[in-house]
Amino acid sequence: MQPTYDIHQSYDANYAAGPRFDLPLPEPRIGKPTATFLGHRVTTPFGVPAGPLLNSDWIRLYARLGFDLLVYKTVRSAAQPCHPLPNCLYLDLDRPLTEADQGGAVAALADQATIPPHLSITNSFGMPSRPPAEWQADLAQAIDAVGEGQVVVASVVGSAATGDLVADFGRVVAMAAEVHPHAIEINLSCPNVAAGEGVLFHDPEQAGRVAWRAWSEAGSIPLVIKIGYLADPARLEAVMAACGPFIQGVAAINTIPMAVHDRTGHPALGPGRPTSGVCGEAIRDLALKQVRRLVAVRTRLGMEWSILGVGGITTPADIDTFLAAGADGAMAATGAMWNPLLAQQWWALHHEGIGEKGRKDRG
Repeated sequence: MQPTYDIHQSYDANYAAGPRFDLPLPEPRIGKPTATFLGHRVTTPFGVPAGPLLNSDWIRLYARLGFDLLVYKTVRSAAQPCHPLPNCLYLDLDRPLTEADQGGAVAALADQATIPPHLSITNSFGMPSRPPAEWQADLAQAIDAVGEGQVVVASVVGSAATGDLVADFGRVVAMAAEVHPHAIEINLSCPNVAAGEGVLFHDPEQAGRVAWRAWSEAGSIPLVIKIGYLADPARLEAVMAACGPFIQGVAAINTIPMAVHDRTGHPALGPGRPTSGVCGEAIRDLALKQVRRLVAVRTRLGMEWSILGVGGITTPADIDTFLAAGADGAMAATGAMWNPLLAQQWWALHHEGIGEKGRKDRG
């Protein structure tokens, strides 16, 4: 099955053309919302995280395909272009990554026309954004496009280039709140930007300040933080202790940063981008480990935020594995792009729509 995002075309071309999908749309699901997500009734606790859903056209398709938790791609307080092509490459990875692989290197496949049997990719976009007036109007259309039992989450990021990263997070949260999404995600993690906004999840004090500022601007809209992989359980607990009083959820993980080279050993994305985020099947084990750590941290801290498991989910069985590990919801990015029928396939295995874990309400 071809991916909905054409990796051989630019980000702007994919934004304008909309998702590629030429299969018959599935019949509407029969069933009422029976799960809860951040106080909203949803049909299933499964969806798509920040990244693949570029605009309202993408939200509309994936909602129709049965993905119920839909995160609108990360936006900023000012326009920012995407990194140049290439933005996605298939990787020569046929095993799960471990903590020892972090900071290491991986090779891009020579043949970028054929989907590898073990679907692992690197992506390098740099968190581009349309101007606020444009994304606010389009976000409103995305919210109107979803049906009963579905939610739209606005993912936002501050820009260090403004000179005051915390204040800029507040500005963009306030802009998103004007449109009234079902929730707002504060993106504290991106391996593909050089500025400070991409590594905030490593800094408990700064992350806590951002969470507080977002909380002060969001009003009654639930807040989620998006974090990357933290191998140190103590640092993970410190980050969640700092952010926990101001949020209702945490999404983990983002991609794993690694050096990506071609067959000659040169940076596969070009000399200016020696590292980028690895995602797909290879990061599933690390994502599961982070979910289990978050469950333990939540218990130790006595907090009630929801856990959204993200990373390496490519099959219906993966969804159940994340829910069984303690996640209150699960999301697929690479899996949803290369298999847009994933939600329908999972639904077919669960005739009432969700498994037992999805019935929990933590916010």
